[in-house]
Amino acid sequence: MADSSGDELTAVLRELDDKIASAVTTSDPPRASNEEEQLRAQIAERDAELSRLRASIGGLRRELDEARAEAQEHARQRAAESTAAQEHERRARELQQRLAEATLRRSSENLFDGHRQRFEQREERLAELESARDERFRELDEAEGVCARREVQLDLREDEIERIEQELSAREQRLERRESELAVYVGQVQEALLDRR
Repeated sequence: MADSSGDELTAVLRELDDKIASAVTTSDPPRASNEEEQLRAQIAERDAELSRLRASIGGLRRELDEARAEAQEHARQRAAESTAAQEHERRARELQQRLAEATLRRSSENLFDGHRQRFEQREERLAELESARDERFRELDEAEGVCARREVQLDLREDEIERIEQELSAREQRLERRESELAVYVGQVQEALLDRR
């Protein structure tokens, strides 16, 4: 609309220039009174036409200004829409990035929770194994203590048995000596009895 108004304004201005030139050309010094009146009439007619042309030019200029203002408004709206679209696109990219980060963070948290849970289970299993190991060590220590005490007792029993065997051996030797002595004494007594007879 602005281009057509500009072309129309140019045509009107060109026509106005032509009419002004024609009016100036016809406004040479009058040759006669009748021609002067005709010339004045023509000049008045041309002045009126110039006024109409000026009014038309003013209207065209207003239309041109309105068209330019409308074009500027459309450009501003398009710029605003473009800015809004860019902002929406930026917000969409930002939201998409946040969603991706949240998804990744959630996946990482789930993965971390899984690793932590397995780690805790391993820690619990290790603690159970260590507790069982400590309990077994205590049992072994107790068994070793019992064995050590039994060995001591066995050593004491062996010493006691050896002492008793030694005493028995000494008593057997004493008994053998007494038996020998008794046999000699009996023999002497028998001989003495035989001698008395």
